[in-house]
Amino acid sequence: MPEIEFVQPVQQPLGIFRLLDWLNANFDCADFHSFRCLAAFAKIQPFYKMHERIQAWRARGNTSEAIIGIDHKGTSYQALRYIMTHFTSTRILHTDGSTFHPKLYLFYGDKSAAAYYGSSNLTSGGLETNFEGGVLLRFQFPQDRDSFDALFQSYLSLLAPEVSCTKILTPDFLEELNQNGLLLDENAYAPPAAGAEG
Repeated sequence: MPEIEFVQPVQQPLGIFRLLDWLNANFDCADFHSFRCLAAFAKIQPFYKMHERIQAWRARGNTSEAIIGIDHKGTSYQALRYIMTHFTSTRILHTDGSTFHPKLYLFYGDKSAAAYYGSSNLTSGGLETNFEGGVLLRFQFPQDRDSFDALFQSYLSLLAPEVSCTKILTPDFLEELNQNGLLLDENAYAPPAAGAEG
């Protein structure tokens, strides 16, 4: 049976637990060689705070894959460009009439795995300051393999051939999404001038 810990919504605003710290700690962990994530929205700021760990993770030959949503213009061009450049594989899931909304962060290796399944997006709010909730899971292999496989299916199911709205992100596809107005441009938001009303 995997170890289970519940993340309470008040923990991030109070600084008791922040998912960003959990992600950084697991990128540092020698027990893991693979990272998979699902996120509805992504913005660039958290990656500045994870960049050194992600680079070290890659240098050790580890892999990272992500499936990211772009609904409601909640994901930025800058975040997708970063993920496409620094992850092993990046996919976009988007379809008319439905919103892609899961948030799963999963690290695994040969002997163990760690996962978060909850409400936190790949944004500064989602990983650091918002009232977010979720479940932290810790698996040991082989005894927790069945439970891990059932959770991992949440990721793998979106790669099935019949889920045609999951598409690999390429430089050309990224530019197409941007030109079609589907992505947020974080460079377009400058802080207000001193003394400005707001």
